Amino acid sequence: MPLGKEKIYKIQLRQKIYDTVKEVKEKKVGISFSGGLDSSLLAKVCKDLKKDVILLTVGLPQATDLDYARKVSSQLKLPLLVRKLNIEELEKDIRKVLSWVKFPNIIELEISLAHFYSFLLAREANIDRVLTANGLDAMFCGFDKYRNVVKEGTKELKEAQEEDVKHALENEKKYEKIASSLRIEKISPFLDSEFIRFALTIPFNLKIKGPDDNLRKHILRKVALDIRVPRIAALRPKKAVQYSSKIDWAIERLAKARRITKGMAKSKGFKGVKEAYFKLYLT
Repeated sequence: MPLGKEKIYKIQLRQKIYDTVKEVKEKKVGISFSGGLDSSLLAKVCKDLKKDVILLTVGLPQATDLDYARKVSSQLKLPLLVRKLNIEELEKDIRKVLSWVKFPNIIELEISLAHFYSFLLAREANIDRVLTANGLDAMFCGFDKYRNVVKEGTKELKEAQEEDVKHALENEKKYEKIASSLRIEKISPFLDSEFIRFALTIPFNLKIKGPDDNLRKHILRKVALDIRVPRIAALRPKKAVQYSSKIDWAIERLAKARRITKGMAKSKGFKGVKEAYFKLYLT
């Protein structure tokens, strides 16, 4: 693609991002914050729009998100609230979330738990509205699976992207249920229909370079750097929240505390100890 066209898409994307976030009329907002590209981009745009921003980070004490969040929030000069999760309380909180929303698998539960704790942190800080950067991975080939899909061609990329956007919109209903159960209004500005339509018109070669592309989301990263998102956030590789928060590790510990072993899980037809724990003890 000619450099001129890439520059045009980048300018348009930057404007669309600001216009979309500007539609959020509330001045005081919490932001679910990992210190990665998406949440840092959202935080910087909110700051530029003169919003009263408080960053919300959750994770087990050894989670990489905690370190990134502290460094990036310091560079952004935005206040940060941190909730260090307690593995001893996790199972009780899991059951609370499951009383509000049902999940088809353990992975979706893990992701939802990260949202739950962000909303809980907001509630404890008397923050009524929480923004998330949900949807950008789906629209900009952020997931690792796209390294395989890109081998198949543009048609398959388009189908995968559309399916991921659909899935993101479906998941928003679950997150909204969790948020409302804690008396929080959750807002995901990038899942606005107009923004989605524009993002899906951006050529794939501006999002992913090939099967060896471990970074991906290139045009979004360039926009982030242009608006002075800290480089450690703008260039941080994608890592799913259940891993970067260590929630997946904590749930595996809970499974092992129930004496679930890999062999036992396999003998009962489960893929692993977490799936066995989810099916045998939680659902």
